[in-house]
Amino acid sequence: MIPYILRKLLLALPLLWGVLTLTFFLIELAPGDASDAFINPDMAPETAALVREKWGLDRPVGERYLLELSTMARGDFGRSLTQERPVMALIAETLPNTLQLSAVTLLTAQLVGLSVGILKALRQHSRLDAALSVASLALYSLPAFWLALMLQLIFSLHWNLLPATGMTDPVTYDYLGAFGQIEDRFAHLLLPGVGMGMAGAAADARLMRSSMLEVIRQDYIRTAWAKGLSGWRVIGKHALRNALLPVITVLGLNLPVLFSGSVLVEYAFGWPGMGRLIVTAIEQQDTPVILGCFFVYTLLVVLGNLLADVGYALVDPRIRLA
Repeated sequence: MIPYILRKLLLALPLLWGVLTLTFFLIELAPGDASDAFINPDMAPETAALVREKWGLDRPVGERYLLELSTMARGDFGRSLTQERPVMALIAETLPNTLQLSAVTLLTAQLVGLSVGILKALRQHSRLDAALSVASLALYSLPAFWLALMLQLIFSLHWNLLPATGMTDPVTYDYLGAFGQIEDRFAHLLLPGVGMGMAGAAADARLMRSSMLEVIRQDYIRTAWAKGLSGWRVIGKHALRNALLPVITVLGLNLPVLFSGSVLVEYAFGWPGMGRLIVTAIEQQDTPVILGCFFVYTLLVVLGNLLADVGYALVDPRIRLA
């Protein structure tokens, strides 16, 4: 398995290069640059030229492109043009927050989606199956960020049950005990995390239902029922492992959607993660920050797909990663 993992990581290098190259030149095609935040029409041309020279924006595009790549190849993403801080420091501050939100989203999607999918398969063609199918289709049709905003409108702004924005309470958080701080953080995580997770759960439920129906019709499942094994033993031990294979495969493919969806949700909820960081950087055309964030996003997607492949082999011992 170790040679397989190393080969996958080596194959990720061309992908990283392609994403960074495309991102850089898309930024260059946009009107203006990062100096627009510091230059105004009343500024003397000499001063404006000094500002552009300070950040290297007066250099040719090809030279700046090679400079950015060489800097990142050394493991240094440079400094933010607008915040004048190391990009690595900005990412180190915001990445854990994005991972927290993504973990809640993924946990919600998997727990709800797999449970509903199994229930729909076991109650095929029943009224419960029909009702859950309609609900799943409705949730699947809604954008994840829109659903999260609707939950924000209902549970926070209308009923005032959960905080609307931020990651912690700015007034009371520092005075809470350890348990109180965890509870406060979890309360702020619920709306954005569950909102995105429910949209993903709808797709997982539909996939799990189809996969489970295919598995429970197999001869070995009929044999298990004929032996008088309990329902939990037949479904949980024999059917579930094989039914999970397509779900694990799709899970790795859905990671880009998970990270891209969190960008809008973080911005709307004021969640201090990489999503909000990258939106702000795009508005300011802060090229080092944008490239650093896209590098990390791409790397997370590659690692997610790798974990999905490994999980695929662990669930089904017949599969070997060569």
